Amino acid sequence: MRSYLKKISILALAAAANAKNIKRDPYWIKMADVIQQVRPDFYFGVATTKSFFANPKYKDIMSTYNLQVGGNECKFYTFQGTETFNTKPCDDSIAFAKKLGAKFRGHNLFWPAYSPSWFKTYSSDIEEVKEYYLDYVAKVLDHYKDEEDIIYWDVINESVTDDSTVDNIKLRYGSDDSNEFKGWDTYTEDIFKVAREHTNKNVKLFYNDYNAENNNGNYNGKTGAVFNYIKSMREKDVPIDGVGLQMHISFVVLLKIKRNLYMDVFKACFDHSNCKVFTVWGAYDSEFLGWC
Repeated sequence: MRSYLKKISILALAAAANAKNIKRDPYWIKMADVIQQVRPDFYFGVATTKSFFANPKYKDIMSTYNLQVGGNECKFYTFQGTETFNTKPCDDSIAFAKKLGAKFRGHNLFWPAYSPSWFKTYSSDIEEVKEYYLDYVAKVLDHYKDEEDIIYWDVINESVTDDSTVDNIKLRYGSDDSNEFKGWDTYTEDIFKVAREHTNKNVKLFYNDYNAENNNGNYNGKTGAVFNYIKSMREKDVPIDGVGLQMHISFVVLLKIKRNLYMDVFKACFDHSNCKVFTVWGAYDSEFLGWC
């Protein structure tokens, strides 16, 4: 697929020339369109932040991507920062993506480490916690079931602990100071099954995690743990369609090194037919301190 990258370079130069002819800053080339001319099945995505939506420059930058992810707008602690169910932040993020002609990825339905404060003490009865949360997942997905521009949902986010190994897989049951999900050992199976029941068949359901893509070649650590965990879920017919691999690069890394790392990761993804999406977590300087 190296020829693919060469084609992208040629098409990008042509797009830059065209941008100059129409008096548009070449920086705002829609790289997603250039990429899809080479790989029509590939999405070039970006996480967005609602507070910047009214900024014209921000809109211009976001218009270069063909997939958007709500950075924090579609998470449990946003939908229910209080016990009142509020879809507006997520609704606005989807509307923003549609206005710019982008598809949307919902992120995320379950993040065990970041429940809203009120839910951490919701109940000491794990069956009540389980019932509430599964109803919440169904409510979110039913609200968006007819939204055709949502093509992915990150269903479970970061549930395998950092100290897990290939032979000893541990799950998160809360944050550092809570364990509201303790005793719900089947939450992955249960939540994915509810998600599948409440989404259209074209929507792909993902497990998402960090430090699972490499670990400096140490497969026996978290990398192997995530692989084996997802493998075991698939063997139980849990409807997981794909895995999202996060990549966190330190801010102290020199720009040239960071650029090379970025290109190496992009090439690795683009060169593999099973890698369908490459997403940057924020493309505006003020966004880079956000959570994933």
